[in-house]
Amino acid sequence: MTEGISKKAPCPCGSGRNFGDCCGLLVSLGVDKTGIPTFAFCKSIAYKGKVGREREQFCIENYTKKKKTLLLIKESIKSLESEIEQSVTCQKGCSYCCSLFIEATIQECETIVYKLYQKPEVLISFLQNYPKWREQIRSNGDLIKGRDRFWNANITTQNAKGILQEFTEEEQKYFAQNIPCPFLSSNLCSIYNYRPYTCASYVAVTPNEWCKTDSQNQKKIVKAIPQEVLTDCSFYFVKKLPQPIISPMPLAVYEILKNGLRYFSMGGALGLEELDKHWLSDPEVQRILLRYKSGYSRG
Repeated sequence: MTEGISKKAPCPCGSGRNFGDCCGLLVSLGVDKTGIPTFAFCKSIAYKGKVGREREQFCIENYTKKKKTLLLIKESIKSLESEIEQSVTCQKGCSYCCSLFIEATIQECETIVYKLYQKPEVLISFLQNYPKWREQIRSNGDLIKGRDRFWNANITTQNAKGILQEFTEEEQKYFAQNIPCPFLSSNLCSIYNYRPYTCASYVAVTPNEWCKTDSQNQKKIVKAIPQEVLTDCSFYFVKKLPQPIISPMPLAVYEILKNGLRYFSMGGALGLEELDKHWLSDPEVQRILLRYKSGYSRG
């Protein structure tokens, strides 16, 4: 039988660190029905094999592109400030908008996962915060469930207004619950430098207090998200998606961390139905799978 993974063994992910100081940190955060620690295993094989290397290169390039786009958004907001003759009032430590419903493209979610794998303290904090966040949403009617009906809707001139109104009403209901984002730590965003475009482009020009969920004052919001972000169909494996895919950000990131590329196939993402099979059947990935099946964390 293939030898298992000890805490002092080189980590299968190739980081150069010991397993116990790398992917092994995630062992206690969850196992599947076969006993394999899901988060640790998915991190170990994230960028292994042909598909994994394509995935890693895509994330590197997307992160570089994201940094440039975030700067463009910042410049766009400055231009808007001049046009409306009002200044943005958002400041470091103000986290009222961090209770908004945040959606992101799967390209952004993959980039966030890539960066989380480089920052274990942020990764573990998110995985520990997520269950509470998800349970709070479920207990309040679970507005996440069925959310894709807005993106997959057959929008016409006749029904567009009704769909937008329903979408806006759900946004307001979610915000009223005042559930902080699981990436929020001491009123600061732990993924600020690679946060979703939705977050970066959403700023207020009215007093901070007006953004509170129970405020009676009407806040004024400026949005500057580039249209090309919402229509992005770039991706590895298929090179171009049939259509943009937008998901609730914390949920999508968590599921990718837990299930890897199986998340896209299980979710029925168009064009990605066979992605997990190609990824998991790669000999390089299979060798790591055997090591996990043989045991792990053995002193």
